[in-house]
Amino acid sequence: MKLFNEEFNDIYQQLLKMGKLAKEQMTDLTDVLFKRDQNTIRSLIKGDQAVDHLDQDIHHRVLELIVFQPPMPSELQQLSAIMRVAREIERIGDQIVNIAEVGETLRINGVLEIGGEIEERIKEMNARSEIMLSEALTMLEQRDYRQDDSIEEKDEVVDHLFQHIQALIQEEMKSNVQRIPQLSPLFFVIRYYERLADHVVNIVTKMKESQEEGAGYGLVDD
Repeated sequence: MKLFNEEFNDIYQQLLKMGKLAKEQMTDLTDVLFKRDQNTIRSLIKGDQAVDHLDQDIHHRVLELIVFQPPMPSELQQLSAIMRVAREIERIGDQIVNIAEVGETLRINGVLEIGGEIEERIKEMNARSEIMLSEALTMLEQRDYRQDDSIEEKDEVVDHLFQHIQALIQEEMKSNVQRIPQLSPLFFVIRYYERLADHVVNIVTKMKESQEEGAGYGLVDD
């Protein structure tokens, strides 16, 4: 088996790869919702499968490393943090698929256009969540979490957008009851985005807590 440090660093790179795959999925997400692109939907589902496989591989390799090369307490803390962060990224992938599946439902039901402020605000919710994930991955790569308050502030904006869009949907339903079947699935969409952003916050929180506990979360020096 590889030396502990070498194997640890390989696992860490897998974690970074996993995060980048999830980030790439978000870039195409609004196309699924508002352009009903079947090819994009298939691509997102395939991408989620890749994220799931990486999550499973990371957990397997961490457990194998613990069994065959029993770590020091600080090293064990680092490995535990990696598994927790991997699981948060896996859940982000799940939320992305959930949103894509709503887009597919809209396509099947013949919903051709959402339009207006509702569509614009949902696109903004996607963009802000994507920025959050990008910043979290940068922190993960650089192992520097001093800007974690920026992530939390952006999460508050996503939460406000969730509430605002929810009110917009309700108002549109009241003024045009015929649109209720079309707009109802969007309640799920904004909830999935809100949860996705929460998972991003969890990534940063878990990394920072691990560092503050003295684990020195990050790459192990050779």
